[in-house]
Parts: sequence; C-alpha cells; structure tokens
Amino acid sequence: TLQITVAAAVDLLHGSFVLAPAVAYKVTDSWRLGLGAMVFEGGSDTPFGGWTKNDLIWADIKWSF
Repeated sequence: TLQITVAAAVDLLHGSFVLAPAVAYKVTDSWRLGLGAMVFEGGSDTPFGGWTKNDLIWADIKWSF
C-alpha cells in the first residue's frame, strides 16, 4: 500500500512557509519504508525563512511485531 502525505504551514503576514511531503510504502503487514522532506522558504527575517539553510530529507524503515 502506498501512502502519500503533504503537510504545510504558511505565514501569510511575512510570506514564508514550510512544506513537508512524505511517501510511505507498506511492503508487508510488518514492514514499511518511508521517505520525506521538509523545505523552508522565505526571507531570512521571517519565521520559516530563517531556516532555509536547514532543509532536510529523511528515510525510515519500520518493522512492527
């Protein structure tokens, strides 16, 4: 089963945002693989823009028993 999610937060006052897309694939009932990112955008003096150099990509493997 493929699961796609997108989370976001927007600061309309300062014009900055964070976007967090992710995808997960359930290989079996016990195993799940995941991949995602967090992207920060905006001017350096905005709440999210101050983090623009801290964008990240992550991956995970989950085993449930």
